[in-house]
Amino acid sequence: MTIGIIINKAWNIYNFRSSIIRHFINEGHDVVAIAPRDEYVERLEAMGCRFRDLPMSGSGVNPFSDLLLLWRIRRIIKDEKLDVLLTYTIKPNVYGSIAGRLLNTPVICNISGLGTTFVWNNLVSKIAIFLYNVSVRKASHVFFQNPEDMELFLSKVPVPENNVGLLNGSGIDLKSFSAAPKLPGKAPVFLMIGRLIIEKGAYEYAEAAQIIKQEFPATQFWMLGKWDQLDKRSVKQEDLDHWQEKGFIHYKGTTDDVKTMIVEADVVVLPSYREGAPRTLIEAGAMSRPLIATDVPGCRHVVSDGFNGYLCEVKSGKQLADAIRKYLVLENQEKLQLAKNSRIYMESNYDEKKVIIAYQEVISSIVVK
Repeated sequence: MTIGIIINKAWNIYNFRSSIIRHFINEGHDVVAIAPRDEYVERLEAMGCRFRDLPMSGSGVNPFSDLLLLWRIRRIIKDEKLDVLLTYTIKPNVYGSIAGRLLNTPVICNISGLGTTFVWNNLVSKIAIFLYNVSVRKASHVFFQNPEDMELFLSKVPVPENNVGLLNGSGIDLKSFSAAPKLPGKAPVFLMIGRLIIEKGAYEYAEAAQIIKQEFPATQFWMLGKWDQLDKRSVKQEDLDHWQEKGFIHYKGTTDDVKTMIVEADVVVLPSYREGAPRTLIEAGAMSRPLIATDVPGCRHVVSDGFNGYLCEVKSGKQLADAIRKYLVLENQEKLQLAKNSRIYMESNYDEKKVIIAYQEVISSIVVK
């Protein structure tokens, strides 16, 4: 069987889908990774899968470029004689579904997160809903990563009940992200991992840091993630400069080895406005880190309030500071218990083996051999 996997970045395929690729290769199947070419192509090919370059704009809707994208996907499906296509992220989900239907090739979509765009009642959301209705609605199967996203999506895009499934995120390799407990110290480090954009709660994190450092001056607040100054939603340069000058925030840039940063942190924080299944929290939890996040779809499924961390009100720096303070005033033994609970929670809910089994079962049921 020949299986195609299409995502908006080769980096994304390598970092988040390597396990499922290795599984199907080990099962004797041929796997084709389809994405815009970047520096991760060689790593994918070293795993044993083939690669097809697929130029794709990251965002926006342009009828001409999107029609060209549809044509290219259709061409790849036909050339590679794919038996099934697995799609992730918006454009691959939409245009992969259409191309698959044109060629009678089964397509399994993964709606990894709706984001705030799907909730807003504006032109962008209306276009997105329209495109989902003409494409994903007819997919062979659609996976969601949290029940709220599934309910909201299906209220606007009525996919047949038999063609829908729920996954606990993308799964995680629990051996790779092994438990690495850290003894609580006198200068605790809080780490936010995510793009430096409004919707990830970057401004609330900075506000909370300023509040907490007045009470616990030794506490450190780090930010790790991509900062794109051209993105209108990004943190403004003058704000980031101000945070660092005042010592509220230490911006750590980006890294290919997030595990080394998690090891140095005491707690990982994500004050996001909405998530699918936040992988950064799952990875940190697997490495025995207490978690603090907003009480929103996605986050609330990874953080069990009081068990492996704390939840707080969304869009409130003060409420986030309160959650951080809850952790800081705990006895060391209580902090260590939160850390142990995080690992237990990820082992119970986010083992990648469960995700692989779910995909294998669906593929077996829809692919005609």
